[in-house]
Amino acid sequence: MRQSEYGRKKGLYPEQIKAWKQGLIDGLSKVPAQKKKDLIQEKKDKVYIRKLEKELNRKEKALAETAALLVLRK
Repeated sequence: MRQSEYGRKKGLYPEQIKAWKQGLIDGLSKVPAQKKKDLIQEKKDKVYIRKLEKELNRKEKALAETAALLVLRK
């Protein structure tokens, strides 16, 4: 099936198909750079998550201690 025939069946203009193809080619050429950025962001996110988990754990322990003190006070 030729491109023009496909375009007529799908209601697309040749310019649209060319633009789509060029966008795909441009997107694929940017993949390695984007992948590196994603990996760097993923590492930062993991560090941030660990920090938040530590803080949450500390606060849960403090809350449990406070609750135990309140129960003992009564």
